[in-house]
Amino acid sequence: YQRKGNPAIDIMRKVIAAKDSCLENAHPFCRYRKYQKLVLAANDVRPDDLQQGFLSHIPGAVDMVEACPYNGRLILPLSLGETVSWHYSRQHPSRQSSRLEADRSCGLGDLFDVDVRQERVRLLQHTLCSPIADGAIAFYRYALVDTVEIGDDRCFHLYFRPGNQLDFGFSGHLYVMADSSWQLRRCELSLPIPTGVNFVEQMLVLQEFQRVGSQGPWMLVADDMVMELKLSRHLQRALVMRHTRMQGHSFRSFPDSLLRRQDIPVAVSRPDAYWYQV
Repeated sequence: YQRKGNPAIDIMRKVIAAKDSCLENAHPFCRYRKYQKLVLAANDVRPDDLQQGFLSHIPGAVDMVEACPYNGRLILPLSLGETVSWHYSRQHPSRQSSRLEADRSCGLGDLFDVDVRQERVRLLQHTLCSPIADGAIAFYRYALVDTVEIGDDRCFHLYFRPGNQLDFGFSGHLYVMADSSWQLRRCELSLPIPTGVNFVEQMLVLQEFQRVGSQGPWMLVADDMVMELKLSRHLQRALVMRHTRMQGHSFRSFPDSLLRRQDIPVAVSRPDAYWYQV
């Protein structure tokens, strides 16, 4: 592996240099609507599991089993949480706030947040180097795989992994806009085994970025994660799936009242028809 003369390294230098222009705090004002769904499920469910043990005590468990779209295994959803919220940030003076529009959440979402645009990614009490961090080129190895189309966008496809396979970091795929913006269009992050991240056995993060307007910045619009866990004697094979979508980004100014927590109303209960439409 050589960095000198490696076309993937040339691309990554430009990606790293261009990333700060598309962070939320690069704009005086920013607001967007965020939908998030979190599912905790028994993973890799087998016929015997439904006849004896913990899962056999769940009424109607046989009819609730479904195929996981990420690993193809049978899962049994045990809890579901959903939130819809508006997020507001102001640069000068710096202030951030959020307003819940609707909530039927189980409250686990913050444990699994990954922001690849930050220098260091905090994940379950561990800190990992982002593949587009300022020092990432010294930590990761990159290879240019191909040029591909994502929607209407032409992108460079790069594969990456830690330079030392004993180092604790992500591996996966980056898809970078093949134009002068050098923005990240999509990323697929995984944790290699063994990871030593508490009770996590497998992890996959899929994120997509899109430009806001014809000349606006590139913002995170889709953020999906799946984790395979080993939790306890009763639930040895568990799965957490998180599905997040952001939309309605705006960089126009807004009233200061939206940044005052005491002025932010509590989310109201919504009928099932509401959740089918978000």
